[in-house]
Amino acid sequence: MSYLADLLGAHEPQFSHTLAQIENRHNNPSIDLKLISHLRNAHTSLLRDLKLDPKDTTAPELYQALNIRFKRDARAWLDDISPLVPKVTVTPNLEQFALSIAQKQAVELDEDLAQASTALGKLILDHDSLRFWQHHLLTGVLLKGELVSANLFDVYHNATQKLPFANRQTGFFKTSLVDELVSCYRNHKRDTIKACG
Repeated sequence: MSYLADLLGAHEPQFSHTLAQIENRHNNPSIDLKLISHLRNAHTSLLRDLKLDPKDTTAPELYQALNIRFKRDARAWLDDISPLVPKVTVTPNLEQFALSIAQKQAVELDEDLAQASTALGKLILDHDSLRFWQHHLLTGVLLKGELVSANLFDVYHNATQKLPFANRQTGFFKTSLVDELVSCYRNHKRDTIKACG
């Protein structure tokens, strides 16, 4: 269980103790092991997708590769979607551009901005140029004790804010991991669980 604790930056032995209590309450379905297996497979898949050698890739190298991939994919998305929204000025900043589209969509559909932004988030993830990121929302990689998130929202923040490796964000990945873990225990008898079933 320390692998999950390491990914989350959780304190041991409290984390393992709490997880063991939850396992017992749910008749010990070993959900943590299924989730760990999923996370390790996602780690391997991510490195393979980025054409990085799992034997010698460092955390800063992975971080840089994710930022480069994000910038390439975001540019392709912007190039593809900008003709669909001619009244919006395309800027190199994806956040400003996406917010402009969300605001325009909210005005046209008489929705609030939060609803339009949520819909836009789905539109962004469903776009061909960003499919890579859809598969890695629940991917975090520990390399020599250093966590690198492949969650689109962490990578987006890191790339657009030009954060150095030491200041990288991993919060969206950690939140997604906690949400998935809770969901797995709640739904452990169902076959529809993303990572656990």
